[in-house]
Amino acid sequence: MAKYCVLISVIWLLWGCGSSNSNNPPDLASVELPEVIEYDLQPTVEVIDAAEQQLEGLTVTAFMDQSFALLERRSIDDVIGANRESEFSDLPLHLSNISDEYYLQSIALKSFILQSLINYDLTAESEETKIGAAIFRQWLEREVEAGDYYLLSFPGTAYLVGWPSQTESYFTQVLTLDSSEQVARYLTLLNQVALRFAQIETLVTVRANAGIIEPSYTLQPSIDYLQSLADVPYNEHPFYRRLQTALQSGLGLTATERDEALLLAAAMIERRVKPAYLSLVQTLNSYSEQAPDEIGFSQFPNGAAFYQSQLNYFTETEQTAEQVHQLGLDQMVAIHQQMRERFALLGYPSTGSIAQLINRARNESGVIRSQSAVTFFENLIAEAYAQLPLAFNQIPITPVIVVGGPTGGYYIAGSDDGSRPGAFYAQTNQDLNYLTMPTLAYHEAIPGHHLQIALSQELQLPRYRREIRFTSFIEGWGLYAERLAFDLGWYQDDIYGDLGRLQFEAMRASRLVIDTGIHALGWSVQQAQNYSQTNVGFAASLPRYSVWPGQATAYTSGSLKLLELRQQAQDQLGNDFDYGDFHDAVLKNGSVSLRQVEESVNQYIMTTLTQP
Repeated sequence: MAKYCVLISVIWLLWGCGSSNSNNPPDLASVELPEVIEYDLQPTVEVIDAAEQQLEGLTVTAFMDQSFALLERRSIDDVIGANRESEFSDLPLHLSNISDEYYLQSIALKSFILQSLINYDLTAESEETKIGAAIFRQWLEREVEAGDYYLLSFPGTAYLVGWPSQTESYFTQVLTLDSSEQVARYLTLLNQVALRFAQIETLVTVRANAGIIEPSYTLQPSIDYLQSLADVPYNEHPFYRRLQTALQSGLGLTATERDEALLLAAAMIERRVKPAYLSLVQTLNSYSEQAPDEIGFSQFPNGAAFYQSQLNYFTETEQTAEQVHQLGLDQMVAIHQQMRERFALLGYPSTGSIAQLINRARNESGVIRSQSAVTFFENLIAEAYAQLPLAFNQIPITPVIVVGGPTGGYYIAGSDDGSRPGAFYAQTNQDLNYLTMPTLAYHEAIPGHHLQIALSQELQLPRYRREIRFTSFIEGWGLYAERLAFDLGWYQDDIYGDLGRLQFEAMRASRLVIDTGIHALGWSVQQAQNYSQTNVGFAASLPRYSVWPGQATAYTSGSLKLLELRQQAQDQLGNDFDYGDFHDAVLKNGSVSLRQVEESVNQYIMTTLTQP
């Protein structure tokens, strides 16, 4: 295939690098590096004209399939990360263009697609097509609206949503390295990291000129982390270690070829990647004196409107920040009452504070040694799998693995082609208290994220239906899964585990309070941390909340809606209610909006009621 011409040229370069000698440091300065290909931005009018010609005269089903494929071509990172290059002819092998110009061009294309979709008459279409059109339209509307606030972001932050973090996780966790071709692909992309970081610097500068600078609370830690990756020896850099680990499996390469691949990676990291990190550090440092002390987005131009837009999306409601804030306060009162009921069963004094009592429960719940943590999580997940038939008619085929390491508490979906399983990343570099371990496993793996996302990937749905994801549903499902485990009796005779579940539930309720507090109500860092310590028992993930406004509100909002729909089904169906059928109704359409979930559940109720 044409794109592998680049791969072949890289492999040719490997043979021209000179052999690495383990007894002497490699001469990285003499390694010939491939040319870095700059981006070529086609005029927007030409992009729209080409799309119009390609999509003209299509049925609505074909229109949605092909228009989404056009958009996918513009997100090359995602296509390559999913090992789907073969589905796109002449797809260039490079990292996605992250410039504002390219992003706004994508928004213009989405706007054109949205208007074209609206113009279709869906009256005679099937119910399935109407559902798909509703999902596609809602996603496009959100994407186009987000374009109005594109400047309101911190592209240089080292935290979760920043491009440095996303780039690092892309190379270390997303890209598969299972063959010699994928090694060559990895090296080709690695060679473009410096270009990626140059784009990040431009993004940061444009926002600073518009008065939007990352607050000092997260800016300085970001600078420190990026500086550490500019200073680290090449053979300790995450990009190098990822390749080195993969090459230990051989991957069809000779020992000499593996040495040459590592030599080329070392030269790229030393001469291009590390200087790129340093340059970004210098750019961020140049704005450090102007960085605000406050952490809320409402302090920035158009920030209040942006935050309300974020709330509308992540809660899927029209609630104001004040209403979301109050919802969190009300939820916390109810959760604390449930906690105190469990504390009483353990004989704890009723006069103790929530923070004191939860800390006592954590210490008394037992310790799982770090070297045993992965196995412990695996056993929890295996036990959960064994219980699934009691509440689910469909169980995913895609496996989930537990990956231990210095960071954790998150899930990365498996690839569509099955080459990469779903992965629950668990922090296992230290001993763990038992208290929250079951709930974490249920949320991230089974019956939480892995079950929902893997089932969605395995459904025979159009590509856009499998790729479009609604945070309120996904994260709402994760929190719902924690509660489901309780409802199914998985915490029976395990008061400590149930208290861990309630502590996690309190954490999610606190996010409604803290997120709105810092982004709309003027809360300080100390005020937010005091609330978390008092009501949850540990410090809040304030850096995450501050750089990703609104996202933290999706968990409780989505979970409450799912629980409301389940209660509605139970009330109306009585003895005819079935967990498996209810979960089929919730999950059968993949990741959809809560509005679509409600319609599906209502249909399930109606169908069940009318059955003879």
